[in-house]
Amino acid sequence: MFSSSLGKTLWNQKSFRYIWASQTAQAVGSILMTIIVMVDVFKETNSVFGSGLVLALSSFGSVLGGAMASFAIQRLDLLQTAAWSTWFRAVCALCIGLCQTLGLPSYIIYMLLFLQSFVGSWYSPAQLGLLYQAIKKRDYVAASGSIVTVNQFVQAAGWGLGGYLTVLAQTHTLTLFTAGLFFVSGLLIKLPDLKTAVIPRQKTRTQSVWRTVYRKKTVLLLTMMDMSEGLANAVWTSAVLLAFTKEVLNKGEAWWGFINAGYFLGAILGGILAVLFSNQLKKRLGLMIVLGSVSMGITTLLFAYSSNPLLSVILCIMMGPLYQVRDVSQTVILQDTLTDEERAPVTAAKNTILTAWSVLTIAIMGALADLIGVQSVFIAAAVLYAGTAAVTFFVRDVRTYSQSARQHTKEEIER
Repeated sequence: MFSSSLGKTLWNQKSFRYIWASQTAQAVGSILMTIIVMVDVFKETNSVFGSGLVLALSSFGSVLGGAMASFAIQRLDLLQTAAWSTWFRAVCALCIGLCQTLGLPSYIIYMLLFLQSFVGSWYSPAQLGLLYQAIKKRDYVAASGSIVTVNQFVQAAGWGLGGYLTVLAQTHTLTLFTAGLFFVSGLLIKLPDLKTAVIPRQKTRTQSVWRTVYRKKTVLLLTMMDMSEGLANAVWTSAVLLAFTKEVLNKGEAWWGFINAGYFLGAILGGILAVLFSNQLKKRLGLMIVLGSVSMGITTLLFAYSSNPLLSVILCIMMGPLYQVRDVSQTVILQDTLTDEERAPVTAAKNTILTAWSVLTIAIMGALADLIGVQSVFIAAAVLYAGTAAVTFFVRDVRTYSQSARQHTKEEIER
């Protein structure tokens, strides 16, 4: 039975709609900004390295910004932090557009992009902290599923449509549009009425943020699981997938695009399923993490030995739903475990670790693909997924985690 009444309850909340819309505008603006700068740099320099440097600088800026946010965000007002970080991105976008119009050197654009990513990394933990203040615990699964769905949809559509838009419209026009998206995102995040949910941030010491990550058993385990699967996920980056498509499937860029699109389609379906079955899902959060990792291991192994491009696309579609449900479950457990004071700074700290790790994983898997072959890399990824599932299964506190049971126990204690 679908959790339609739960979904309606969630979408009837103005605060959630404002935060969701702000996140959507932010996500669209972020991916458009990256595409615009990448295309512009490539046109100006005709350098693949120069174009690739855009992603590297964005990631580096996010890592440094996230590290600083994890220390400072607990002392700041979350509404102000989310809004001003987004408006700062809007100003940076306008400056980048001006540089492009005036034909200024690429290194100035790189500096602005780095600065934009540095400050922009403060938005996500602040937005997440606001989201879980604005909704009730029973809505965590549906809310997380909705956020995941829009992020995956933007990723799926953004890279395809973004490249097309750079052909149709002038660069400065697209940059102005992107700045407008960031500005609107900042306005929307200011609209939720959270006066009753605002909490003092000076009570928690700065040093305790990182201690929370490794002292809380559940937080540490979830972070380690993300790192393990982050290494496995690196095989799904564009470069490794392109090599697999050409060397194993003996196909060209068209099928490479279909495989990418297949995974995003499955991911979108997974986000929708998480919303529709949120009532049932929150009773089996731990189990869904295990099943998600197992399914990813099996389908990745089948993908590694596949020689049929159509079967490869189908397998990618199949990966999406359960793995996205697993991601939603893991997010809900993390947020359910943390207190209101801990959510934003600990999320920022965890994001910093994973962003820095993701940069290394791409290099590691790329080097392994050259060393042992691209097919062997996918087999190794399948083993990592299976290993994560095994660890999760044998940790009883995570495997049996149920938000409904936790909430019921809490209510009994309060009585």
